[in-house]
Parts: sequence; structure tokens; C-alpha cells
Amino acid sequence: MRCTAQSTAKACTASASSSLSRSTLRRQRGDVLLFVLLALLVTLLGGLYAMRGLLDDTVVAGHAAQRQKNVQMGDAALALATQVITNTLGGTDGSVALQIAADGASWFHIPSGAGAWDPPGTGANAGFWSQCTDSAAAVKCPDVATLAGTALPGGYTARMVVVPTNLPPDPQTCGTTGYVASFYSVFVQVREASGMTSANLESVFKQCVRDMS
Repeated sequence: MRCTAQSTAKACTASASSSLSRSTLRRQRGDVLLFVLLALLVTLLGGLYAMRGLLDDTVVAGHAAQRQKNVQMGDAALALATQVITNTLGGTDGSVALQIAADGASWFHIPSGAGAWDPPGTGANAGFWSQCTDSAAAVKCPDVATLAGTALPGGYTARMVVVPTNLPPDPQTCGTTGYVASFYSVFVQVREASGMTSANLESVFKQCVRDMS
């Protein structure tokens, strides 16, 4: 209401008070809306943070489960590799050393020189597992399942190579007079069907050989 000379003082005062109340109400509504928007934003950010944590936990758990499965398949592959070795030694009764019985086998390698042979995937053999499948590779790593005639479950594949250790023959560990123990490193790489992850494992095979000395 516009106050003029003809307007009463009471009417002008009421009009001014009404305008002030509407202005205050609009400002209060604006404050409430802003508060609600901020509360929604905080809630949304909290939900996103919680979801991110859940996703991270799920990924970590998935990776841990995959690593565990790779190790289990690696143990199965080592068992098959040991079977390949024992089959090669079958019937020798300890009279023939493994390096003689496995002469010409694609999975057996005698390193040249007196130095230690770096385990596959380390040192000078860092790229061994990616190179040993090449037909021109100096040291090969044939498929364990093909050698043993038994496939690994879940589409897993495994490759192996066996080399003599630098350990001297031990006449004490065979428990039989006239035999000495020779030791061989068994290296296996197991890979899942998709090829995304793999695991490298090492074991030691002990052969009791007749002491010919």
C-alpha cells in the first residue's frame, strides 16, 4: 500500500509491517532451502565415500582370493611336475641320476659355468617365462599338463623347468647306507585362463642315488 497524504498513519504502519513480514518469510524460506541442499550434498558425499570404501574392499578381497587360488593351482602344478620327474626316474632304483635319466628332456636344464642360475623371473632370468615358450629359446619351459597327461582345473596352465642346485651331495639325508642325496630346483609358473594373473613357485626335489664312489 502506498502511503499518501490522505492515508491514515495506522494503515501505513500495517502496510509496512506486512511487507516486512513477507520479506522476512522469503528470506527464511531461502535459508531453509539452502540448508536442505547442503544437507543433501553432505549425505550424497557420505554415500559416495562409503560406496568407494565398499568397492575398494571388494577389489582387495577379489585380488586376495585370486592370489590364493593361484597358489593352490601352483601347488597342484608342482605335484604334477614332481610326477613328471618321478616318471622319468621310474625303474632306475636310484642307480641313475636325474641329469642322466632326463638327458634331452625339454624341461631339464644344466646351467653352464659355476655360478648360481638365477631363478626364473629374477636377475638375469627376469624375462624367462615370457621367452621360454619360443621355439628358439635356449632354455624351454614345456607345459606341465602335457608332460603329466593331466590338465589343471579351471583352465589354468603351468610350465616347468628343472635345474640342479649348487648343493653338494648329502650322504646323511637318505637314511640308507650306500645312497647320497642330490638336489634339484623345480620352477613352475601357473597362469589363469584369462592370462591376467600368474604365480611363480619353486620347490626342491631330492633324489637318493647310489653312491658309486
